[in-house]
Amino acid sequence: MNEPWGCSATDEDNIAAAWVAHFSQIPRGRILVPGAWEGNLCTVGADSRLAGTLLSLHDYTLGGETHPTEADWITSFENNVCGYDSRAVLTEFGVPMNTGVNYDGPRDGVNDVSFLYALTDTVRKQGMGSLLWTGVKFADRTQGPGPCENASCAITSLQGSAPNYTLSINNQSGLDRLQYGWGTGSTGGGGGAATGPLHAVGAGKCLDVPGASQTNGTVTQIWGCQDGRTGSATGSATVMVPPPPPTGSPYVSDLPFTSTNGWGPVERDTSNGEDAAGDGHTITVNVTTYAKGLGAHALSDVTVYLGGNCTAFTAAVGIDDETGDYGSVTYTVLADGKPVATTDVLRASQDPVTLNADITGAQHLDLVVGDGGDGGDGNGSDHADWANAHLTCAN
Repeated sequence: MNEPWGCSATDEDNIAAAWVAHFSQIPRGRILVPGAWEGNLCTVGADSRLAGTLLSLHDYTLGGETHPTEADWITSFENNVCGYDSRAVLTEFGVPMNTGVNYDGPRDGVNDVSFLYALTDTVRKQGMGSLLWTGVKFADRTQGPGPCENASCAITSLQGSAPNYTLSINNQSGLDRLQYGWGTGSTGGGGGAATGPLHAVGAGKCLDVPGASQTNGTVTQIWGCQDGRTGSATGSATVMVPPPPPTGSPYVSDLPFTSTNGWGPVERDTSNGEDAAGDGHTITVNVTTYAKGLGAHALSDVTVYLGGNCTAFTAAVGIDDETGDYGSVTYTVLADGKPVATTDVLRASQDPVTLNADITGAQHLDLVVGDGGDGGDGNGSDHADWANAHLTCAN
């Protein structure tokens, strides 16, 4: 849903809520709902009918808004995000990229520079998605595409003719900032090449290029940085490596995972509670209590790295008693994206259901909670427990 011009904030939210309710089979974490006039998330974020959806925001230096410092632009941006950083996606933003502005320069003093620093620093810090508008223009075009002050927001230019097109970068310093915001750049600026070790930050070690090879496809090796085996490279990179595969019979709540959740964060060893971290209670399904497990809320997806080292997943699943007599959910276990176990719709006050799944050889495990799809109470009380969730893995 994009740029609902002409609608009041209330009308816009009603349209979005009706659409989400009608297409309830679509995971809410895959739906982008626009903020008021695509510029403010306060109203749409607070609408419980849209809980769990992503929220779309646009931001430009338009309408005469100017700020002398990055800090002022951050305040302006966060005032429009309204605290919904975990759901927000900056689906459009841009600054002139073909006017020679140095976006690696001082953070304060030039409006467009301060703006770009503010947005890219904030989206990186908060883990928000962001999309530059726009990616490409024809080389001979000096204005547009993108609302960028009679210039062009495009980061690249298309040259040549079919089928021999080439792309050139319009502003390297702008690209530095964009990549920093996307989490793929480590310096956040500079614009030039640097020489030094590449760090595998997840492993706390350095990468070695065997024999200082420059051959495409060369496999790097991880060594302790003190071993003196790190090759040098032009440029800078942060390399993320997965955690070690689980071993033995670990509880999922004791493992690293990534997640999306319909209300607040997924909780470890407690129920979901409310929307703040750590506000859950003892996991309880129809008066049976559990010391270990995950407390989730539809729509939810917990992803665990297995590295092909595990064979089985087991959990007792059901609606947590903290919802009273409300709630209806489904549980699905995915191994590398393929369903390997699922439940019927489970409701409040039902006994826990034991869920067993064969995950032999899978690289990733996903624990997915749906809202039941029954069109009854939506997902408002869908506090879903994965009690005693644990793996069977090789040692």
